[in-house]
Amino acid sequence: MTTAGGIRVDHRSIERSLEENGHDGCHLEYVPEQPGPGNEDGLLCAVREAVRAANGDGSEGNMWGESPVLSLAGVDVRVEDYWGPDSLITWLDVFARSLDQQGFSGRLHATPTAMPPRWFRFGREPRAGAFIALEQPLTERSFATRWCQDAVAWARLGGGEAHLAAGPVLQLDTSADVAQHFTRSLVNVRAILAYLDPARARAARVWVQQDGLTVYQAYDPTAGWEALVERAREAVVSNSATARLAFIDLTPKWSYGWADRGRPLPSLPVRAVNTNNALWTRRLPDVHALQLLNSVHLDRVLDLSRWTVTELHSGRYLVQARDLAAWCAPGGPSADVLAQARADFAPALATPDDLP
Repeated sequence: MTTAGGIRVDHRSIERSLEENGHDGCHLEYVPEQPGPGNEDGLLCAVREAVRAANGDGSEGNMWGESPVLSLAGVDVRVEDYWGPDSLITWLDVFARSLDQQGFSGRLHATPTAMPPRWFRFGREPRAGAFIALEQPLTERSFATRWCQDAVAWARLGGGEAHLAAGPVLQLDTSADVAQHFTRSLVNVRAILAYLDPARARAARVWVQQDGLTVYQAYDPTAGWEALVERAREAVVSNSATARLAFIDLTPKWSYGWADRGRPLPSLPVRAVNTNNALWTRRLPDVHALQLLNSVHLDRVLDLSRWTVTELHSGRYLVQARDLAAWCAPGGPSADVLAQARADFAPALATPDDLP
């Protein structure tokens, strides 16, 4: 442990992490002495400045730090281009002194990370996903706090231990403040919370980006599709008062946004579902087995005879296919089922002309 002003640097943990990664790089976590809620932007700005100073001119022989993201206890920075002990010592010294000069104190060490099990990383069994577009972005703290509390409550029901993403790495959160940490992580623009069961292959995961585009997914290879879809349905219902659009789809992998749904869009380019577009208040990207729609959507539908419509809130309707098995059982939906549904909903489906 060395000290640069008010910054204590744990060289041993950092060198060990580098060695474990074959010296390709490692993740560093700066933990401020007094983090203070609500000061995430200022903290990130300070660490960005320290990274810029430590990167220097980026010439050969100098290590390189990537853009920082909020971690569980502070800020995570991935460093790479290791040229030997001197390059590491020089980078850490400049980084720590920059933080000290900006008036910060605290500890710098290798980021504690959790390695998820193989089934979580590579399993291809179906995950039932609730794809939800909130009416407002998660930039207003009180709204984000309430939403994160509800999302954590949903994910926790899947059982297991909480993991939060810090950029590309997962960190185990054993505290009682998972919802608070999840809210804080939204400053990273995108955040991921996953509850993994250590006893068996079972997980619940919530991906969200700051503009209010979200994906809830339930995974349990021992459960039938009916149970998985019901978990996704719970997420849709719990968000029904604050969502402009939601739908359920089954995917063989974890989704990093709406582009990772189960099938290609019928007419829109993939970029159309990368953001929480106000278009979803009046148009749909596609038809799904279970959807949360408003009266504007429903007024455009040609035929609802194959669908059950339930009003959840004023102007909010749960629209469900009468034959859920045709959509959600293994192998579905067939080309014929999709074609019929898209014909029923044709005037409500978005086209490239609707895009900004």
